[in-house]
Parts: sequence; structure tokens; C-alpha cells
Amino acid sequence: MQHHNVKINSLCAHCFIEKPLVGASAGEKNESLSLLGWLLSRLKMLGATRLVLPVEDAAHLTDSAEFERQLEWMKHALNLAEESQIEIDMETTLSPFALACFLEKLPHPLLKVNYDIGNSAGMAII
Repeated sequence: MQHHNVKINSLCAHCFIEKPLVGASAGEKNESLSLLGWLLSRLKMLGATRLVLPVEDAAHLTDSAEFERQLEWMKHALNLAEESQIEIDMETTLSPFALACFLEKLPHPLLKVNYDIGNSAGMAII
């Protein structure tokens, strides 16, 4: 970074697409939170300010039980984000109504939404 004068502002944690957070066992939940904490601490060391967290594709929320599990996981994730003061930008394919419900249940200054128009356009083609 210093040699080429490059600043890293954010990271997209695509590892959570391959290993979804939703519906995970307690052990997998703890493992994913541990990985998230590690990523956040490394981002802080790099001077980054945000982590894009995909909650889409294999990790999409399809029923109320999964919605509640994701909400609970995100509460823990935001506690980790507070320790590092790293913003979590949730990248999601939730409908506007479902997203509004999620954000209403979890108002937090470090939780933001990342809208990827490419994902939405790709879904519309199918």
C-alpha cells in the first residue's frame, strides 16, 4: 500500500456467499462470527472503513425463521463492527419491503445497505 500509494477503503466478504450465514448451526455461526471479527480487525489495520457483507444468492432470506436468525447474527456482527469502528454494508437481494422491515428491527449507525444493480439486473433476466 505504501509503495504504490494505494488506499484500501473497503472489502467485500464473498466468503459468506459460499458459506452462508443463514440457517447455520451454532458452531457454524460462531465460526462465521470469528471470521468476521478477524476480517474487521484486519480492515482496521489497513485503515479501511467498510466491509460489504453479501446476504444474497445462497444466503438469501426465504422465511421468517431465517429472517430472525439473520437478524440475530447481524446483532452480533454489529457488536464486532463497533469494536473496530468498521461500517457493515449489507449487500442484499431482499425486496424493498423485507429490507425495510429488517432495517427497522436493527437500527444501527454502522449498518448500511449496498445496492448492486448488476445483481438485480441479472435476477430480472431469468
